[in-house]
Amino acid sequence: MQNEPSLPSGASAGAAPARGKRKGETRKATIGDVAAMARVSKSAVSFVFNGRGGVGEEARARILDAAAALNWKPDARARALSRSRAQALGYIVRREPELFSTDPFFPQFIAGVESTLSGEGYALVLQVVDGEETERAAYASFANEARVDGVFLGDLRIGDQRPVELAELGLPYVLVGPDAPSGAGPDPIGLDDAAGVRRAVRHLHALGHRRIAHVGGSDRYVHSAVRRRAWEDEMAELGLEPGPTVVADFTRSGRGQGHT
Repeated sequence: MQNEPSLPSGASAGAAPARGKRKGETRKATIGDVAAMARVSKSAVSFVFNGRGGVGEEARARILDAAAALNWKPDARARALSRSRAQALGYIVRREPELFSTDPFFPQFIAGVESTLSGEGYALVLQVVDGEETERAAYASFANEARVDGVFLGDLRIGDQRPVELAELGLPYVLVGPDAPSGAGPDPIGLDDAAGVRRAVRHLHALGHRRIAHVGGSDRYVHSAVRRRAWEDEMAELGLEPGPTVVADFTRSGRGQGHT
C-alpha cells in the first residue's frame, strides 16, 4: 500500500490555527488538526481509527503520533454512525427481579462481559424482563431501534425458539450455555455445568455419603437437564443408586417439588 501524499510545500505541519477562540480558552483538537500535523488527509485519519486499510505504515505511524501529541480521540458517536454500529451489545434476562439478584451467576457473568467490552469501546445494555411477551418485545426493540449490534443469548431452554426469532429479526447473537437447543445454529460458549456437578458428587462420595440427592432448577432450562444428567452419570459410575430429585428455583430458600 502507498503512503498518503504529503501536503503541498509550505503547508503547515502542525495543528490548524484556532478560529473563533476566546482569549484564555484552549480549543479542542479536531481530526483536521491531526491530519495537518501528520501531513495526510482527514479521510486517512478516519481510516486508521476505524480499522480500515488503504493507509501505509509510515503514514499510519505519523497519524497515531499526531493524535497522541494532540490528545485527540475520535468521537464515539461519530464512529458509531460512520460504522452504522451502536457500539453496544445486549443481554436480556427473563427472570423475576428477586431471582435475578440472588443467582450468583449473573453478577459474575456481567462483570466479565463488561470488563472485556469496555476495552473494545463497547457497552453492555442489560434488560431484566419477567414474561414471554415482554422478552419478545425487548428483542424486537433492540433490533428495530438499532440499539445494539448483537445480543448474548443465555438461559437456553428446551425447544428454545429464540434463535429462530432473532434470525427473523436480523439480530446477531451468541449462545451462552452448556449445550445448543435443537436447530439453534452455532455452538454455545463459556459454560461447563456438568463438571461442577460431577466434582460435587465425587466430593460427597469421598466423605462417605452414599445416598446423594439432586436439587435442580426449572426443567425448561437446558442447563438443568445437563446438570441432572451429569449427576445421574456420576452416580452410576460410582455404583450408587440415584437419590431423590427436587425441582426448585434459584434461591437459597426456594422450595420445589420432590421426586423419588
